[in-house]
Amino acid sequence: MPTLQIGTRIFHADAQRVASEAEGMFRMSPERRRHRLEAAKTKLVRAVASEHGDEATAAARSAAATILSQGIVAI
Repeated sequence: MPTLQIGTRIFHADAQRVASEAEGMFRMSPERRRHRLEAAKTKLVRAVASEHGDEATAAARSAAATILSQGIVAI
């Protein structure tokens, strides 16, 4: 299972989701890819700060998959 480490926190993402995100990102222009990556980082921070349990966890996994799809494993 791919993992993203941000400081002392570790986020897991489904390998299938990471592969799907990588395929989608490959087709994007570099500018759109950068924007999508920044949006995923923001989404991850919001999910961590959220108090909505499962909903936040799903959003964090999705954002982590997007970040991992670009080969980033630690921030």
